[in-house]
Amino acid sequence: MWSVFPNYKPRSALRKPRLGRFERLESRWCPAAPTITSFVADVGPGRSVTLTGQVSDENPGMVMVQFTGAVSATVYTNSQGQFTYSTQNVQLGTVTAKARDMQMLWSQPVTADITSNPPVFQNVTVVESGPNRQVTISGHITDEDPGELWVVVTGRVNAYGNTDENGNFSITSTSSELGEITVTVLDPWALEDVTTVTITSNAPSISNLTVTQESLDYYLIQGTVNDEFAPGLTVFFGGVLQGESITVNSQGIFQITVYAPDGGEANAYVYDWWGIQSELVWFTIP
Repeated sequence: MWSVFPNYKPRSALRKPRLGRFERLESRWCPAAPTITSFVADVGPGRSVTLTGQVSDENPGMVMVQFTGAVSATVYTNSQGQFTYSTQNVQLGTVTAKARDMQMLWSQPVTADITSNPPVFQNVTVVESGPNRQVTISGHITDEDPGELWVVVTGRVNAYGNTDENGNFSITSTSSELGEITVTVLDPWALEDVTTVTITSNAPSISNLTVTQESLDYYLIQGTVNDEFAPGLTVFFGGVLQGESITVNSQGIFQITVYAPDGGEANAYVYDWWGIQSELVWFTIP
């Protein structure tokens, strides 16, 4: 039957479809996944590392942060979304962090690199520092953490030591001979630097030699030995004093009283700790 009202529509056609309960809630609030806005790996003494960062979320407190890679651990943020984690004995490499909030939503992963620069030698020297071929190797090392680095000497000297808190080191040992030695430094990450230094020695010499008659036929002979380390060396005599010898004292001076009733020409000479001989110094016994 045709209606007498041409624009008439049934009431059901005028109604808008009603949203279900879930659809209404969904339109009001859609939770977002957390975001890690900063993530840093700070290297400390030894092989310690501190990981710090910031998480952004509707509820930033108690968000779980999971680390994988060079560090494996789990921490939770504080009420401001900040997190920190410190650990020891880690390896160099990359750490990946992901955050999961209370709605079990995961953030995108972010990464931080654990890195360290190798140590570098500065001003390495070797000097003769004692009797019997004793030498001292010293120098300075630059590094992010210069204290307690391992320094190893090999070759003609075999010894080891550690740097102080400022990166300085001094190692005293005995050398088998003159020549080149190798010095290696290792940091806690096994990064290294290698350098070489050469042990050298000048020939010793005798100076200021004097002869003084003390009494009939007895003479005092004294002088100075010049060397990198003169104390303990032995001065030998030849000519009319053949067979005589004397040890140099701690000031590098020698004194000996000899019996020479007939007088004559004599000489003095000295060997250093490496077997290098001085030139002969000639003198006359009156």
